[in-house]
Amino acid sequence: QYRAQISPVSDFSVSVVSSETFNLNAAFAGLLGHTSYYLRVASLGIGGGVSAYNQVTASATLTGTPTAAAAPFSGSFASSVTVSWTPLPLAPADQSADGYRVDASTASDFTGDTFSAFTFNPSANSLAVAGLRQDTTYTFRVGALNHQNIPTYFVVGSTKTSGQIASSGTVSGGLPLTLNLIPSVAELTNVRLSIPSGTFPDGTNVSLIAINQPLSSAQSSQGKVTLLSTQIGIEIDANGSQPLKPVTVTFDYSPAQIPASVDLDTVVIGRLDGNLNLWTLIPTVHDPIEDKFIAQTDHFSTFAPLVITAPTTLDAIQIFPIPWKTGTGDSNYDAQFLNFTNLPLNGNLRMYTILGEFIWEKAVPSTGIVRWNGKNSLGHDVGSGTYLVVFTHSGHTEVRRVVVVR
Repeated sequence: QYRAQISPVSDFSVSVVSSETFNLNAAFAGLLGHTSYYLRVASLGIGGGVSAYNQVTASATLTGTPTAAAAPFSGSFASSVTVSWTPLPLAPADQSADGYRVDASTASDFTGDTFSAFTFNPSANSLAVAGLRQDTTYTFRVGALNHQNIPTYFVVGSTKTSGQIASSGTVSGGLPLTLNLIPSVAELTNVRLSIPSGTFPDGTNVSLIAINQPLSSAQSSQGKVTLLSTQIGIEIDANGSQPLKPVTVTFDYSPAQIPASVDLDTVVIGRLDGNLNLWTLIPTVHDPIEDKFIAQTDHFSTFAPLVITAPTTLDAIQIFPIPWKTGTGDSNYDAQFLNFTNLPLNGNLRMYTILGEFIWEKAVPSTGIVRWNGKNSLGHDVGSGTYLVVFTHSGHTEVRRVVVVR
């Protein structure tokens, strides 16, 4: 025979329940819910001898089932839905929960595309499930989590996400055009596109569209980046046309909704190159007073805020475009700035003529990106020629040459 024992304490000093059986399993009923139990097994020999017990293992019973709220659905947007429920009591412990999970599925039996959200707050009564498709019906269920994060579910019901979130306008009379969009994500309060006069011919329709599918993981040849959120992104389109002048894109954010681990000064707006699936980092200004990220672009695509992690060495410096043909109109080498990326935080950059005359200096910010406008320390444009760039960090030095063509 075998003797299986179960107890709510690991040393089996109290409330021990035993079961003796010839089988290779034993069932224990009448246990407390939402409680961890410890289990062990010994073999019984002829004459009453008992072997040593095997290594103690543990498992937890399930919680009770939470109940639906009077109005279970709120905040139904193009890509997210907020689900509410009545939480289990916080006491006694065997009737409580460690947190909650919400699932959304395109199939009523949850065999279709499923999206989930979690909270480990035992008193939580709502969660937003993001990453949903627009104009799509989802079935939702809420599960209370036990000590092993195994849910006890109840099905809330079904609701439909809203249609596409977009803003559009038509250029008319050569006047400026401004578009505003309120995305369905907590981190952002508004996205604004400001188009100056003379950017497009009259009659051009411009659209600002919130993404309705999660963005894939971010990669950039200009530095190590991650998405601020896979749900935050916008697409700008002008019937396939590109602007003749730079336009301004502004992301208004909610500080309380940005993770505390994110240094807002390391956030840069990225533009997605769909052909290469790489993000181009565009010059971004962080306004901590107005809670805005502001960037300019002369090419329409998908845009999203990215978080940059600066490297710790000088081994991966990127400089572009080279040569820098500023003001020439060259589609490959003309740019507003000469860019230095993948620079280590607290490093320094100094520029000299080929003869060693000092030109300009800049400390590396937290983004690891420095942009040079082609002017010397007195604010005058430098001439065409070859320049030396000296990078220093933690006692190490790296020297590169750059070429300016005007």
